[in-house]
Amino acid sequence: MKETLVSKISKSLTALALAGGFLASAQVQAAASLDNYLTDFEFGVPQELKVQSQAWYKPQFGNAGWTHFSKWGQIKLKRGQTVSITVKTSVAGLYPGMSVWFRPQGKGFAPSNWYAGHSYHQYASIDTWNQIDQTTGTNLGRIKMDWVTNGFDTDGMKGTPTWNAAAEYPSNSSFNGISDGIPGSLTLSFKAKRSGLYQFVFAGINPDDKTATKPEDFSNNAMRHPVTVTVEKLLK
Repeated sequence: MKETLVSKISKSLTALALAGGFLASAQVQAAASLDNYLTDFEFGVPQELKVQSQAWYKPQFGNAGWTHFSKWGQIKLKRGQTVSITVKTSVAGLYPGMSVWFRPQGKGFAPSNWYAGHSYHQYASIDTWNQIDQTTGTNLGRIKMDWVTNGFDTDGMKGTPTWNAAAEYPSNSSFNGISDGIPGSLTLSFKAKRSGLYQFVFAGINPDDKTATKPEDFSNNAMRHPVTVTVEKLLK
């Protein structure tokens, strides 16, 4: 089998690490591009995007999120600003979930259109070094994402969908079920502790075929469903 460029670089760095005694910091990891999945946001400007119905919470991924079946957003904030991010949909049976991180940029850090892998943990910080563009072999740098908040919509959610026995309502409270009385709507609010770039990911969780207009759409991984996302600056 032909050896890939990433594999060659990884072997070379590993050999150097073993010689110098710093293996943990020299591991090469292939980053995942967020091109075509990442949107820049401005305050008060809604964006309509399409997401997969269970990509924020995927039981087949150990309940992690699915990087390229979700959509990503980002906005620059100043320290002390209080903002809200709202994801809403008119698709019956679709329930949004969302996670937010602070993402340092600048020297040594990978550009924000790269993420560390094909799945994500919804309520955890991320810190990985030596991220590689597996197409060119370019070392992108460090991907560091400090968790801020997360949650998912519980309004109208009726439990395990009949079309997918593996799907389930999250039993771990860290996923943070939120009820605002409006099915298909989720709002997360937070105060920026640092100035810089804040990145967020959103998609569906535990869709309900009992209320869906087209239940078969939720069992089709290729289907994407429209959501409207708005970032607002709050006066607090």
